[in-house]
Amino acid sequence: MNHTRAGLAGLALLAATAVEAAPAVVGEPCQADLGPWEVTCDNTLDCTVVGGGAMLPSGAFLRIDRSGRAAARPVVTLGIDDAYGHDTRPLRIGLVIEAEGGRPIFSLTRTVPPERQTTSVLMRGLGPDFLSAVRRGERLSIVVGGQESFRREVNLKGGEAALRRMDERQRRVGTRTALVAVGPRPAAAMAPPPGLPVIRRGPRVTQTGLPKRPPPAVAKAYGDNSCYDDSAWAVYRLARGRLLWLTPCQNGVSYNRTILAVVTDEAGRALGLPSLPFPGEHGPVAPGGFPDTNLTYDPATRVLKTVTYCRSSGDCGGSLEWVWDGRRFRLWREMGSEHGVWGWPALYRARIR
Repeated sequence: MNHTRAGLAGLALLAATAVEAAPAVVGEPCQADLGPWEVTCDNTLDCTVVGGGAMLPSGAFLRIDRSGRAAARPVVTLGIDDAYGHDTRPLRIGLVIEAEGGRPIFSLTRTVPPERQTTSVLMRGLGPDFLSAVRRGERLSIVVGGQESFRREVNLKGGEAALRRMDERQRRVGTRTALVAVGPRPAAAMAPPPGLPVIRRGPRVTQTGLPKRPPPAVAKAYGDNSCYDDSAWAVYRLARGRLLWLTPCQNGVSYNRTILAVVTDEAGRALGLPSLPFPGEHGPVAPGGFPDTNLTYDPATRVLKTVTYCRSSGDCGGSLEWVWDGRRFRLWREMGSEHGVWGWPALYRARIR
């Protein structure tokens, strides 16, 4: 998720209000591209493997999700872009997996209902035989409505290596639970996955009596940057004596709007801003007010969120979310994918108490 994280890396926030990551745990988040496959595992060893996707020529994606728990089974989802057009009747979907040389090793025909509010199809419940063929296959062909003119293909080369990577991350190698690296050890021999870090949501504070205009400290945080727009802004009270200002910058594409976050006291004096590391990454961002994309704050939930999209459809990109605990922001969740799938895989999760 390199370009996604690059887009998020500008976020350095919030003061003696410091922004902090939750404590490090075993099972460091990771995301890797293996040819046409993307493997994502979070800090609890829940993993997602994605093949194809809207950002690739396939027009379809294959997604395999599996919890890090020993007894967890893989959950397979096949997504087909623009399958319905303007027709929302149930469709007949034909699947064929071919091995080297074009030899068919799996076929299935299924009628699926339309998804709500989308022209795409999501096929779920594809079983072990399908997953076994994915490991051994080179190409998945998808025909919608019996029309050869509507054909999608997913490149399966490297699928076995991607599933093996998931086995390794989840410490299944050599056990009977592995998808590729199967061995004689029982599921009981697996160590349990790390638990979710626990963070506390701070108390709700009044949002009445907030300033009517941004103080000079907000504009000053932009330095010589001429993108500052004082016609649109938002202010929230984080705690007594601490205000969070979000002001947009007049640049960027319409779906990735740059937002500057500044913390002041009630009198409008700027407070110091520290750096923010990503989970599993090191190296500070220099202190100061920094812009970031589509930054929002919800005082009802005390959640600060930034999201960066790869394209206007919103099916690829990355997001980070923090929860205000009454003194500082704590990292709650990181998600993202560069492949173009609905429901981005998680890289980091915590539990809110």
